[in-house]
Amino acid sequence: MNPASQPWTVLDLISVVSKSSVVLLVLLLVLAVLRHQSAARRVVAAQLGLAALLALPLVWSLLPSATVALPLAWSAVTDAPLVLPDLPGLAVLAAPPSGDDADGMSVPFVLVWVYAVVVGLLLLQWGIATLRLARLKQAQSGVATDPGLHPAHQRWLATLEQLRAAFGIQRPVQLLVSDQVRAPVSWGVLRPVILVDTVTVQNIAPDDVLRHELAHIARLDWLSLMLARMVVALYWFHPLAWLMLRQLQFNMECATDDAVIKTGGVPSAYAKTLITISQLAHRPERWVTPLAAQGKTLATRIMAILEPHRQRQPVSPRSWMLGVVATLAITLPLGSVALVGEQYRWPDTLFAQPNQLANGAGQTAADELDKLGNPNYTALARALRLGDFEQRHALGSESFKQRAAIAPLVLALHDANASTRRLAMWGLGEMRFAETGPVIAGMLKDPEPLVRAEAARALAELQNRAWTFHITPLLQDTQPVVRANAAHALGDLADPRSLPALYQALQDKDEKVLSEVRWAIREVQGG
Repeated sequence: MNPASQPWTVLDLISVVSKSSVVLLVLLLVLAVLRHQSAARRVVAAQLGLAALLALPLVWSLLPSATVALPLAWSAVTDAPLVLPDLPGLAVLAAPPSGDDADGMSVPFVLVWVYAVVVGLLLLQWGIATLRLARLKQAQSGVATDPGLHPAHQRWLATLEQLRAAFGIQRPVQLLVSDQVRAPVSWGVLRPVILVDTVTVQNIAPDDVLRHELAHIARLDWLSLMLARMVVALYWFHPLAWLMLRQLQFNMECATDDAVIKTGGVPSAYAKTLITISQLAHRPERWVTPLAAQGKTLATRIMAILEPHRQRQPVSPRSWMLGVVATLAITLPLGSVALVGEQYRWPDTLFAQPNQLANGAGQTAADELDKLGNPNYTALARALRLGDFEQRHALGSESFKQRAAIAPLVLALHDANASTRRLAMWGLGEMRFAETGPVIAGMLKDPEPLVRAEAARALAELQNRAWTFHITPLLQDTQPVVRANAAHALGDLADPRSLPALYQALQDKDEKVLSEVRWAIREVQGG
């Protein structure tokens, strides 16, 4: 299926959630395995996982699909209802009005719109934050252009130029000082910016602070963070996506701490600097790469900084390529997997000769049911051939929710044999497919009492109270078995609107009917 060219279904939504879950679970597992490796490796693993999530829809739409069939119980939910044509020889009632149909809004339609609104809000938040950074940059003057350059500013500017060369950064880096931030931050790609608060500039040595921010700039961490937030905006419905984002942010900071130490920072002095700056910052900025941290995150970073034998090496080109290969090995097969339901279509050929339906329809239906390979319908086919209602049950636990059985059972309703029609009606009731309701309701007027009784019970199995008023007239049926089953069906539906008819049925002379009526009243009142 090409999702770009077809309306989304419940199955598509399940596919997106399941595939993204696999990627995120694999990513979190890899991060757990790499917990004793360098933070830089964990950052690369997280970045590749994000790339896999972004690539999934593209792979899904472009690569050939490898179909995986869902269990019947799942496909019963994900597949669209079967469209039943006009059926010769059957009194088919109109389906009751549905709130969803009246509004023209399906579940997938509503979910997709909710999804799109939330994505839009998250991306809007992203845009506002980016605009805020641009305004913050415009509002500040660069240190180098300050006419009354403070000695501390001179020291920061000289250190910046020295360390920028050490980190191999060819792009110009703008250093700004502002009283609108509480801790040093950096952002940008082509013309990156380091924004330092005035307290830090005047009271803290620039070396470790600038090492930290330049390490972020050298690795393009701000760009990675923005792409990660875009991915989370697209997969906002998945809690593991938010967990992945937190893991990426934390590992980015740990990798930057490692870079500070690898380029000459003294662990104890750097840890003290980090604590001091974090105490001054009320809350780290979310849309930039902040030096400050709080709570458990700060404590974990401090312990990692002071750990003498911690691995701090960067990622080698070989390790990076291995990560890319591993990501492709997961993403390509996973993205090409297409979950498919039953995808059953109405077989017009079964009803091609309406004049012959009354003769042998049950036998033909039994043959079709045998082809399904479902123990439930194999047993039902045997009962149809024998004309024995007691032989309808199977010993297995396979689901009845198989739309391919609808047409054979509807065919069996045309049979002149009442036992065949009753068995077919029972099978339709066990399916509980809403689209069969009009056919079942039409059989409430069957000339055979047992068929009418079975139709009432089958209609109640659909658990749609809109059918209540089609069942209540059967409380006045001439046959006690029909009245009893109608009362039981109304009890199953537990629709308060059936109470007047049930109270009136308390005058029935048949004890079995009265027992069912009393039970139904209790069910309705209790429901």
